[in-house]
Amino acid sequence: METMRRSLPRLTLLMLLPLGVAATGCWKQPGTAGLPCNSASECDDGQQCVAGLCEANTDGHASTETSASGDASTSDPSMSATAASMTDVATTTAGETNTDATTSATTGNESECPSDPSCLPSPDWVVSLGDEDSQVTIQDIAIDGTGAAIVAGHFTGSIDIGDTKLQAASYRRIFLIKFTPDGAVAWALDAGDSEDDELRAVAIDPDNDTILATGAFLANISFGEEMIMRQPQEADLFLARFKPDGTAEELFGWGAPKGQYGNDIMVLDNGDVVVVGMYQDAPDFGGGPLALEPGLGSSYNVLIARFNSSFGHVWSQGLGAANGHDRAMFAQPGPDNTIYVGGLVASQLDFPGGPKIVNMGTDDGFVARVGPGGMADWAVPIAAGGGGSILMSGLASDDDRVYVIGATNGTIQPSADVMLESAGLYDVFALALNSDGTVSWGDTYGGDTDELAGAITIDATRGHVLLSTMCRVGANFGDVDDTLSIVGNSDFCWARLRADSGAHVASARYGGKDPEPPAEFEFGGPLVTRDDALYMAGYFFGEMTIGADELSHPGMMYARPWVGRFGL
Repeated sequence: METMRRSLPRLTLLMLLPLGVAATGCWKQPGTAGLPCNSASECDDGQQCVAGLCEANTDGHASTETSASGDASTSDPSMSATAASMTDVATTTAGETNTDATTSATTGNESECPSDPSCLPSPDWVVSLGDEDSQVTIQDIAIDGTGAAIVAGHFTGSIDIGDTKLQAASYRRIFLIKFTPDGAVAWALDAGDSEDDELRAVAIDPDNDTILATGAFLANISFGEEMIMRQPQEADLFLARFKPDGTAEELFGWGAPKGQYGNDIMVLDNGDVVVVGMYQDAPDFGGGPLALEPGLGSSYNVLIARFNSSFGHVWSQGLGAANGHDRAMFAQPGPDNTIYVGGLVASQLDFPGGPKIVNMGTDDGFVARVGPGGMADWAVPIAAGGGGSILMSGLASDDDRVYVIGATNGTIQPSADVMLESAGLYDVFALALNSDGTVSWGDTYGGDTDELAGAITIDATRGHVLLSTMCRVGANFGDVDDTLSIVGNSDFCWARLRADSGAHVASARYGGKDPEPPAEFEFGGPLVTRDDALYMAGYFFGEMTIGADELSHPGMMYARPWVGRFGL
């Protein structure tokens, strides 16, 4: 079963990236030789800190070294954990080329990760999407029964991948690309005839490997012979189905005078299709108009809709209050064809069946489990005290729990035994809820500056949770000895945690190694597992090396996404 969700708060993150920032990526080891250091803990395995710089340790044993400050320190070069001491500076010159490096911390063993005792993913192939001036956003990834991946999102400009080129446009178009397990492009398609069309989510029907997609469009949208033509005042929600070869089978659109968006989609074990999102006015998805809550132009209500395998309406519901920007962002399968739904609440949500969530200040998160008939089994708020706010980034689920990833600049206390507290500005958090809605475990990860969540998924074979994030100086996913050595402004960070406890198993940072200038950006995007394959995506500026793949992005305006397949 596909187990993922998803998705980086991209608009928030991209606002953090200054124009003209160059960055490099990594996964090439060792790579700290010649870097400034205060102790050997900041250098790669087999190196020591001499006169303030990392250099090879000729005898390969623990040694007493002199740091840049002149203090003596003792370290064991067999340890791969690293500590960060780089200054967070936000200025640079575009186009500089740096060498790449990877540092990791791991407590893995062969019983937990038999294919790779280090418990770190091994890249099979990686490609980047876009051209110099393109803005490409990967919104979602789904894996079919053959191990091929459907990568979905939207773009301006054009996308070139080998011999495949998607149409250039000055307005935003949506795209779907199918990658075979060996990295070849099986097919690619794009669509959209107006500004601001978006493809926000895809899913695979496990019975036949058909592809389901949802998002929003403004005027006309067509896939082959399937077309919807309308003139909405704002965005309308669409739902599409494609054969495994990319041929469109069905295309539906729903709307009202104002905006409706499909934010996530999934297929349940019985073949039903669930779409979650947000809406304005009173759209009708087949069961009558949804509740209309009058409000300001930016106000939205939560949408949850369930269809049968032929897209026939089963039930739909709208939740929210006037002038509240409430939205359902993620959906995951629960036990016995129930639905886990996660999102943000700015007003209040009265779930059918009784649970109510009331916003406590700024944006709060929520997770609910909704039964097959639309009645909620339970609903849990994720609220940050002290005036803090919540950025929800994804859900994942297995037979026992539902897992949440996000970021907060406050303190979350979901139970008497679990407190998630930001150490600086925004810190990443992970929270696990049992199938009955009680708290299983939770933790925060970050340093004194902003860190943002990417996505979360499950490695069911090993009983692990996998995370992607944007991390900065001081980030760690375990004990202080597991602190990762962040180079530049931010790195793509990846972590493996035990699903039953949240305990750290392994983590790694992927980014540049040249601290001059240190304003290099890498950050995390969607990731999804199926069997022993992991597909994940991220973003970078400048140059990036992942395994044997060299990626380059000379553009200065937008970060470029990459996507790759990795062995677990």
